[in-house]
Amino acid sequence: MKLLDFLKVAAGEASLFSKLGIWRQKVSTTLDAHEAAYIEVVRRNSVQTIADLAAATTIVFDSTASQRGLASISYDSATGEFTLQPGAYELDARVGCEGFDTVATDIAQFHWEDSLGFDLGQGALGVSVPPASNQNLAAQPSVKAYLDIISETVVKLVSAGGQGGADVSVGAHATVLKVG
Repeated sequence: MKLLDFLKVAAGEASLFSKLGIWRQKVSTTLDAHEAAYIEVVRRNSVQTIADLAAATTIVFDSTASQRGLASISYDSATGEFTLQPGAYELDARVGCEGFDTVATDIAQFHWEDSLGFDLGQGALGVSVPPASNQNLAAQPSVKAYLDIISETVVKLVSAGGQGGADVSVGAHATVLKVG
């Protein structure tokens, strides 16, 4: 039985025609066609305080929201590290911050990196700023990376290169999707 068949049974055929339903159809069809694996993790229980946004700090998600194909992707909620088996992957995270130390000047920046500290997003950054910031930056809390690996690789989402201190908000989440 395909994933789309399970969705139809669980929520009824009509639920597949809303915006969320159309998205579910696209995702389930892609997953079924490619036998893809994915994991979505989220920060649910409390904020993660980062005292120094300039220093490399791994973002740790405390809960797994959904997953499929665990042989390809695993997540360690103690370290914040994803272990990926050979293949092509899309890494996506959305991180907001609150409780900045200095509201006018603090900035949080996030990127994906491997266990050696190599930036996987070719410079792509997620950015979170306080509402009253004078940094002339728009918040862009989403950050993606794409990679094709030939051996087991450990990746993580890291805060680095920012300024000040802040708390990673409850609701921050990341998705790792094996696409090939």
